[in-house]
Amino acid sequence: MLDERKKLILEAIIGSYLLNAEPIGSRTISKNYNLGVSSATIRNEMSDLEDLGLLSKAHSSSGRIPSDKAYRLYVNNLIESRSMMGFSDYKDLLDRSLNGRSLIEEAINKLSNLTGYTTLAIIYKSLDIKLEKIYILEESEETLLLVMVYDNDKIYYHHIKKDFTSDIKSLIKINYIFNDLISGMYIEKIPSFLDMVDTQSSESLDNFKIKLKEAVKDDIGKLKKYDLILDGVSSIFKFPEYSDINKVREFISLIESKETIIKALVSGDAKINIAIGEENEDNSFKGLSIIDSFYMLENGLHGKIGLLGPTRMDYDSAIHYLLCLINELNTSSKSKEGRK
Repeated sequence: MLDERKKLILEAIIGSYLLNAEPIGSRTISKNYNLGVSSATIRNEMSDLEDLGLLSKAHSSSGRIPSDKAYRLYVNNLIESRSMMGFSDYKDLLDRSLNGRSLIEEAINKLSNLTGYTTLAIIYKSLDIKLEKIYILEESEETLLLVMVYDNDKIYYHHIKKDFTSDIKSLIKINYIFNDLISGMYIEKIPSFLDMVDTQSSESLDNFKIKLKEAVKDDIGKLKKYDLILDGVSSIFKFPEYSDINKVREFISLIESKETIIKALVSGDAKINIAIGEENEDNSFKGLSIIDSFYMLENGLHGKIGLLGPTRMDYDSAIHYLLCLINELNTSSKSKEGRK
């Protein structure tokens, strides 16, 4: 935990860097921020913050810049300290006559114009795939092999822990019961259906149902197809971080790698997902942050909308505008359904 003085100094450094993209030193903080302590004291505190991994040295200056860890602390405090539901100031951003893909395209265009960042959207494509059959096989004393066969000729294997009664007779019974329940069902309907299945307090059936649901969701992730839409790609080049031609090339390479972007967008399942710099699994996102959230339109069309920008991002306004757009998309969809 940081004491109050360190928090104030870190906030000053982050605020200055977000605004100016320039490393900052103790003298500048002492001069521009009324913290009530000397430059020497600030310098010592900055040294402690650096030891904690919250600040790093700039290559071309004696000043310090925030680390990804510092931005994470800043974002967590931001989310805790302000309401994310302030939508009333930004209604009617979208053309309500639009729907489907056209509406999503307008939404990310508006979001890019409002924030100045590159915007992204994925549209999940419905899976027209049915489960043909499941097979439960004893693999070892501790594990079972769950085989999932689908009508698109795909077969997936899942190794599950044997933590329920699993003698041969029991396995045959479990296999029969669940095949009878879900064989021939569309894969995307299975998880919610399993939630409603009454196992009549059978520990074996209940434990297997949980593992089966996890396996189906994993298979959905493997089979899922996405449309990716981008807007404001050139916005990144106005930031001083991208005056370096090598960084420009790296960004263009990332944008051209659709699978990398899709993987980053689908990885989080919270109301709002924020991955800062090295928090992203793929090294291609080094120096970049991605913020995204879910949307749901009429007729079940759904996916994610996100923002991509330097880690020195105005997280406050980025989060606010993103949630404003998401709220309007979802509200617009419900309004249209109500008028049908």
